[in-house]
Amino acid sequence: MSATVIDRDDMDAARQAMIDSQLRPNGVTDKALLGAMADVRREHYLPEGKRAIAYRDRAIDLGSGRQAMAPTPLALLIDRAAPKADEKALVVGPLAAYAAALLCEMGLEVVALDNETTDEPVSDGVVVKNGKLEAGVADEGPYDLILVVGAVEMLGEALTAQLGENGRVAAPVMEGGVSRLSIGRKVGGEIAFRSFGDAQVARLGCFDRPKSFQF
Repeated sequence: MSATVIDRDDMDAARQAMIDSQLRPNGVTDKALLGAMADVRREHYLPEGKRAIAYRDRAIDLGSGRQAMAPTPLALLIDRAAPKADEKALVVGPLAAYAAALLCEMGLEVVALDNETTDEPVSDGVVVKNGKLEAGVADEGPYDLILVVGAVEMLGEALTAQLGENGRVAAPVMEGGVSRLSIGRKVGGEIAFRSFGDAQVARLGCFDRPKSFQF
């Protein structure tokens, strides 16, 4: 079977439509982020058979139980986290290299951590690692910002330790079976989250709370 041919102009139009019809109407306002979303080609980070739907506002099944977060919740998390140029960020989860490329375009130094080896392109200024998501990448920290591109019940001790004091976490947090887009800040070694909206985001099981023993 021949590979699907994707027209570059069609992809450019779809990417601009994503910005105008999905991101802006949903409250994404950061100019640097919108510029990065316009410049970084999301289709290049997806498996070949998924590239035609790169800019639809829905999660994309990557196989092996992995999903790429839809563009709008991802952009909202980045927007609300208010990343600043020259900060250092860690992106954790499926298709981490794409979100890392966005932050890199915004002037950040970024580490992307995925639990599977992929053929995604690597942007200059992005360090790509493979390993357990919950373990983070301690030798590259501490981080000013941690972005988790999948829903979590808890961040875990390792990632909490790798976040600098007053650093921020942007993640969908599972509450009562609902994933809520949330921003947390580390103060006194503890992270307190505040949610600002709901979104359907696939849960990352490695960040589930330990099940309490019951008789």
